[in-house]
Amino acid sequence: MGLVFLILVPAVFYTYGMVPKHVIEDEAYYQLAAKNILTSGHLGDLPKSGGWAFLIFLGYLLESINNYVSIQISQCLGAGAIVGIFFLAVWAGLSLRTALIGAALFALVPARMFWAATGESHTASIFFVIWAAAFSFLCYRRSHRQIFWLAVSVWVFAGLVRSETVLIGLFFLLCMPLFVPRPTRKDLPIFSALCWSAMILMPQMIQEIRHALQGHWVVTGSNISVENLLHNTAIYGTGFLIGQVHPVLLTLLAMLGFGVIFRRERKLAVVLTGWLFLLPLMYFSIWFQNYGESAGILMKTRLFVFFYPPLVLFAAGGIVWLADKYGFRHKVLAAAGLCGIVVAWSCFYYRHYPLGKDQFVLEMRMVDEIKQTVSPKDLAVACFPQAFTGVLPSLMATDIGWFLQEPVWRRTAFQKAHKVYLIDDMYSQRKCRESVALIKQKGKAVVVQQWTQKKVRYGVYSLAGF
Repeated sequence: MGLVFLILVPAVFYTYGMVPKHVIEDEAYYQLAAKNILTSGHLGDLPKSGGWAFLIFLGYLLESINNYVSIQISQCLGAGAIVGIFFLAVWAGLSLRTALIGAALFALVPARMFWAATGESHTASIFFVIWAAAFSFLCYRRSHRQIFWLAVSVWVFAGLVRSETVLIGLFFLLCMPLFVPRPTRKDLPIFSALCWSAMILMPQMIQEIRHALQGHWVVTGSNISVENLLHNTAIYGTGFLIGQVHPVLLTLLAMLGFGVIFRRERKLAVVLTGWLFLLPLMYFSIWFQNYGESAGILMKTRLFVFFYPPLVLFAAGGIVWLADKYGFRHKVLAAAGLCGIVVAWSCFYYRHYPLGKDQFVLEMRMVDEIKQTVSPKDLAVACFPQAFTGVLPSLMATDIGWFLQEPVWRRTAFQKAHKVYLIDDMYSQRKCRESVALIKQKGKAVVVQQWTQKKVRYGVYSLAGF
């Protein structure tokens, strides 16, 4: 067991030690909802799953409301997910070597590392899914009521973080007859668990379904359709398999590992394969081609993160089989060498991700320090005001589009606020440079504070009435 922690602890701390930064605007929605829980006792008008906002709220209780709490929680959960992969493999019946290699591969998957350094919900979701799956396999093996309730509870919270994971939980429940005999299943409170889970999850799922069906996520066609599934499978599914987001060697090893595990433990292979194939059915059927407001694959890797737990377990099985067959008297070294090749190859993919970008680091500083300039009596005009109001309870901010389109509101703002400030368009948020330039011109903007890092500059400007 000491060897386990000797290998996993560096990976855990490597994840936690990454530079904090925000990447996309959804983080601000969760932070704003977490602040609302703390100040008002409710989520506000958050149209997304509330579980992640609740975790951020707990972080606010333990620390304070600031721009780094969500990222720090995400990093901790990302580290915990690595440990979870190890126990998932062990409780699923795989060897200790397979579990160690699977955890090492998962720890250094480029997409997982990148999104674990953001405040998005995906890392929290994969943490609970991995541990829920691990407890499910433990329940398959031992069939204790306590373990069953533990697995159900973790699946429910995984569903509260991201509602679609309910389908994965139901899949694991359907797989129970493969492992648990009928007389033993009768002793488990399955019906009660389903009823309690439905009562907890149903309100959020109704809201999520309404949000998914009514939102304008695609330019043409349906939000959820077979056409989406075929299109996204052909383009993004193929790209995932042939090495656009990770080494193609990982895919080949996973294919080999599937054959090995299927031959040795067919029931386990069925569960892992079903889990892996359920994910593209879920995600490729939706507006995946527009996810992240881009047709590129990079921003979509936050959903591909969910594909990796079963994939790395298959790949680890392939590595161990190759090492056992061709490693001769150096099986451990051979397995470590193959794992090292995949990890080293993965390093070439890190350059595709905006890790440590000056724009992201500067944005974090700006959000953190802007309260030194904008007082509670002032009004800030921003492209994405939630990025500020979600972590600065006393700051008043309004959307730049609303400010331009409503002359009555604009005149009232200049009359009532002590000062009105304009905040520069930031790299990782909505693109509104033209609106910023227009307001600078009309409001005779004067820079009052500026943040600079290398060639990147963001500023705050005082405005005159117009």
